[in-house]
Amino acid sequence: MYYLYLFWIVPAALLFGISPGVSWRAYLVYFPLDDFEQDYMQAWKDALEQRGSVVHINIFLGDNTLCVPILFDEKNLDVGSDRDTFEALQMWYCCMQVRRGFGEIILPRKLVRISQVQLCASVDGVASLGSRVKTFELGRNGSTQVANFDNPLRIPADQRFQTASMLEDPTAQGVATYGLEFVRAWDSTAISIIALMPFLLSLLFVALWIGICVGKYDVDVQVATQTAFTVAAFIVTAGKTRSTA
Repeated sequence: MYYLYLFWIVPAALLFGISPGVSWRAYLVYFPLDDFEQDYMQAWKDALEQRGSVVHINIFLGDNTLCVPILFDEKNLDVGSDRDTFEALQMWYCCMQVRRGFGEIILPRKLVRISQVQLCASVDGVASLGSRVKTFELGRNGSTQVANFDNPLRIPADQRFQTASMLEDPTAQGVATYGLEFVRAWDSTAISIIALMPFLLSLLFVALWIGICVGKYDVDVQVATQTAFTVAAFIVTAGKTRSTA
């Protein structure tokens, strides 16, 4: 599939003046997610290898794992900055969220910390979580410890020590034996908004109902108000029933 993208989709995109980013989005829409993920990973690795040494590291999000390429070279201080690393990890984190599906939208969670964990070998060759080694101090932002991850632009352009600390041995055959675990918690703000949504919608309905009935159809204000609040109460009750189901 990668060669299909490389030799057919990309030339067609260039022919019609379409940017590579748009062509990748089209690839994501019209092809299976697994094929897109594999080909995008290969394309990203090829691009990084043109700039320097590439190290692979496993990242974990719940039950999902992904082995991603990271640019890092101890001998070349011009590549492998913490800013570049976190921007790349942000992208792969979003890819894993897409893989997890619709649950990421209806069950809002926020990233609270990134931990280094040991990898356990498995029969099928897929890495699994071992014991937790340490939690990276990436800057506090409220109750989270991922300020630098959320906003990599706040990191000095030449800073590299956090990337180095995430890799056990960047020169060991290009494969790390430690991984990164994205630890998340329920997003109380998002959950509160979802819980209040039926109430807010009911207030909006009341205002619109009274305004339309009184202003356009000349309905008595008391009758319009009683009807509006009756329907609004049903909306709130339905919302509470659905949220507890």
